[in-house]
Amino acid sequence: MSQSRASSLGVVSAVAAASFAAVTWASASRATAHFDRTLAPRLALRPRSRGRKVAERLAPIGKWYAVVPAAVVTGALVARATRRRAAGAAIIASASSALLAKAFDVLLPQPPVPESHRREPRKAVFPSGHAMVGTAVSLTTAYVLSREQLASGAKVFPAAIAFSLGNPALKLAVRKHWPTDAIGGLAAGLAVAAACCAVYEAVRD
Repeated sequence: MSQSRASSLGVVSAVAAASFAAVTWASASRATAHFDRTLAPRLALRPRSRGRKVAERLAPIGKWYAVVPAAVVTGALVARATRRRAAGAAIIASASSALLAKAFDVLLPQPPVPESHRREPRKAVFPSGHAMVGTAVSLTTAYVLSREQLASGAKVFPAAIAFSLGNPALKLAVRKHWPTDAIGGLAAGLAVAAACCAVYEAVRD
C-alpha cells in the first residue's frame, strides 16, 4: 500500500513540477504580464487601510526564518513520538524548499517588480517564497501527521491549505508579488511536498 501511495505521490510531484516549469516559462516570456497587471490591483488592499496594515504585520509568518525552524522542531517531535525517523525526516526535508527558493531567486528570469518593491528594482519575486515554502512544509506536515494518526486529516489538511494560500494572499494584498509569482510558488511547493511524502511512503514500512 505504501509503495502504491509513493507512486501516486510521485506522479503528483511530477505534474506539479511540470506546471511550475510552464508558469516559469510564461513569466519569463512576459506572457502573463497583462494577467498580472489586471488582477494585481483587484487583489490588493487600499494603502493605509487597516486591512493593509494587518497584512503587513502578518507577512513575517511566511518567512523562511519562521517556517523552517517550526518544521525542524515539528519533525523532531514527530520522529520521537512515532519512533519512525522517516516521518520526521519528511517534514524536515520539506524545509529544504527554502534553499530551493533562494536558488530560484538567483537562477530564474525575473519579472519587473510589483508596486511595493519599486525602491528595490532588482529584487527577485518569482516564485513567491512565501507560497513555496509555506506550501511545502504545511502539506508535508499535514500528510505525515495524518498517516501517523497523530491528527485527523479532516482537521490538519484544511489548516495546511489555508496556510498555503494565506501566505501568498498576504503578499498580494500589499502588492509585493504578482499573481503569477504566487501560482508558481504554490506549484513548486506542491511538487516538493509530494516528493517528500513519496519518499516517506517508500521507506515507511
